[in-house]
This record gives sequence, structure tokens and C-alpha cells, in this order.
Amino acid sequence: MKALLTTISIFFIFISLYLIRADIFISDNAEGKNNFSNNLNAASLLNSNIESNETSYKQCSLKVEAKAALIKYLNQNKNIFELNVDKRWSIASISKLMATIVVLEQIGANREIKINKESVATIGTAGEFKEDEIFNSLDLIKAMLLVSSNDAATALAKSIGEETFIKLMNQKARELKMSDTIFFNPSGLSFLNQSTPNDLAKLAGYIYNNHKEIFDITKQKETAIIELSFQKTRNLVNINQFSGRNSFIGGKTGYLGESGKNLISLFNINNQPVLIIILGAEDAYIETEKMLTCISPTLF
Repeated sequence: MKALLTTISIFFIFISLYLIRADIFISDNAEGKNNFSNNLNAASLLNSNIESNETSYKQCSLKVEAKAALIKYLNQNKNIFELNVDKRWSIASISKLMATIVVLEQIGANREIKINKESVATIGTAGEFKEDEIFNSLDLIKAMLLVSSNDAATALAKSIGEETFIKLMNQKARELKMSDTIFFNPSGLSFLNQSTPNDLAKLAGYIYNNHKEIFDITKQKETAIIELSFQKTRNLVNINQFSGRNSFIGGKTGYLGESGKNLISLFNINNQPVLIIILGAEDAYIETEKMLTCISPTLF
């Protein structure tokens, strides 16, 4: 009888300790969720060779210094990190991605475009364009994307009428269900050109699936364009610091004094396209690099 009582006592002690540990575990997890703040919490899908639908999570204690940010596996159509993803923000020259889509779908890549006085007068000298020069529309696209030429963007828009061009940009945004996006000019010089990380992810997905050539241009370290009147070659060096990196699929920079540094980047991580969007950062490249450290190819 004494032995039985001893056994029962030990059993109840064991159960009590187990419940205490469980309670502590639940409390700690709840506190962790409440204190999440802006700390990076990236979730990576398990290696496709493993037959499982489970998700593996990698915790990162890095703080994202940006107004809004997103990490998304495009093929999975799943956000794995979110920070103010529905917050509207001035996107600056990221607008040129939509402008490029309009050019390809409405003007074509082989139209000759003459640089007029108004285009040259646009803020910025990237591309070093001069009045009356003539370029193929594809070469002006390259100038828009690699050196973020505002002159090239204006020249392309004016070839069909700037008002019509901007209308087509907004029409395409509605078609892609980018409900929180609006454009007031083709270059992004207007602070009123605004979007959200979620909307920009839709734009990036559309480009990746329908106009991959856009990303192919943006990943180049440099390229040459030809002025058609005198057949003179002009070299363009990509301003994007990620250009030339093996894993870099493509992307676009954007900056205004009011917007801070913006950056859309698409990387090949373990043969999967991973999208990183940074809006309103002091240094968008540093923030993107931070986020890359939270994506483990061995877990994906």
C-alpha cells in the first residue's frame, strides 16, 4: 500500500511539472507575438524534394529600416514577410516598370522615336540625350531601366501623347488589380505616383510571367544603344548595385527626396524567384541584403 501511494505521488508531481512547463511555453510564445514589431520573420518552404506540405520557419532578429517591405516567393504566390504591405508610398522611378509595359504593349519595341525639346528639358541628364536624336524604342527602354532616364521616359510617352500614355499606365494598373496604385507621369518624378508592396508584387509577377525581357534588361551590368541618325553607339552602365550578380533576376530602383530609397529586386534562390520590395529606406540595398540573409536556400 505504501509503495502504491509513493507511485501515485510521483505521478502527480510529474504531471504538475509538465503543466507548469507548458504554461510557461505558451506565455513566452504569446509575449513573443506581441513584441514582434518590425523584426524580420521569414518563412521558407521546405525543399521540394521532401514530400511534405509543412512549412519551415526561420526567425531573424534583424530590424527592417523602411516604411514598407515585403518578401514573396513568386511561384508560391505567398508573402513570407510583410511590413505595411498595403501602405501607399511614393514609388519614384519604379514607375518606369509600368511605363515599359505600356511601351511594349502599345508602342512596340521597334518604333523610331525622336527626342524633342520637351523631353530633353525633363529633370535629369541620364542617357545624355540631345534634341532631334533618334532612337529605337527598345533602346529608350534600356535607358529608362538601366540609368533611369527621365528624358527617355518622356520621349516614349510623348510619342503617343503623354496624357494618353499615363491613362494607359493607370488602365494597366486596374487590369492587374493594383487598386492602391496611381500614376501621374511616366518617369516617377511626381511624388503622387504611389503604390504599395502588395500592388508592386502584382506588377513584378506580371512582368516575370509575361515580359521577362524587362527583367533581363535590368540585370545587365551595362549595354549599348545606337543613335540612328548618325549610327553612334552610346554605352549605358546600370545604376543598380545588384546588376551582374549571378542570383539577380532583375529589378528597379526609385528615389525622390520625399520618398527615400525604393527598390524592387528579384533573386533566384534555389531555382525559385524570390521578390524583395523595399520602400522608403535610407539605404534600400542594405535593407535588401538584410532580408536576403533570412532566406536559406537549404530550407527552401
